Amino acid sequence: SNNSDEPWRVSAKLTDSGDLLITNNNASPFSSSDKQNSYRFRVVNGEFVLQEYTHGYTGHSFGQYRVSHLFDLANHTYRKSDTERCDYEPQAPCPSAVTKRLGRVPTMTLQNTAYNKVDMVADLEKYVAK
Repeated sequence: SNNSDEPWRVSAKLTDSGDLLITNNNASPFSSSDKQNSYRFRVVNGEFVLQEYTHGYTGHSFGQYRVSHLFDLANHTYRKSDTERCDYEPQAPCPSAVTKRLGRVPTMTLQNTAYNKVDMVADLEKYVAK
């Protein structure tokens, strides 16, 4: 097997507020990188609707490289940091993050969201205000 093809670990849990939080992450000791996606869904009219998506990446090949993308669909905000990982706790302060307005993203439900996709960042960045 190819060492860089570490399996994606998926976890799902209910938060205190009753949201469904699905996280998938991939950490490879061989490529010294780790990536994480998290998806927070809330039940709206009987469907799990995506409220927040985060993606974080750390790479070590040429020094330390970190990036975080935090898409808060419910509040129409997008935060991005090119220097730190804020995706583990999206609500925590993230001093290096730049905040932009996020337009109205079409409703994404648990049924129609490919939450096993490696990266939804490119899809959602289309809705970020320039």
